[in-house]
Amino acid sequence: AGGLVNDMYAMLALNFIFPPLMFLMDYEFAMNFFFRRRLTEEKVQELNRELDQYRDKEDPVDKDMFKFAEDKVRSWEVCFEPTIMDLPRHYANAEKTYFCCVRL
Repeated sequence: AGGLVNDMYAMLALNFIFPPLMFLMDYEFAMNFFFRRRLTEEKVQELNRELDQYRDKEDPVDKDMFKFAEDKVRSWEVCFEPTIMDLPRHYANAEKTYFCCVRL
């Protein structure tokens, strides 16, 4: 039949329970699966060879190539990082919703 209390609990569920669950599922990490799949052992060895080839060189061109190889490695590292879950923000949003419901 509904009522204010039922609506308040529904609002809390929508703002406090479901958003953290979405972050626990980590859809961004799942989407990066396709990029992670393209990283093979041969590609890792190729990147390591490039890094070893240009490491500790004095020539500016070699330094640029080393920086380019490092940037490629960093771009692959991002695909393996999990998404950061901002719990204080989610908790603050849930509290704000709760106090808005109580005020009514």
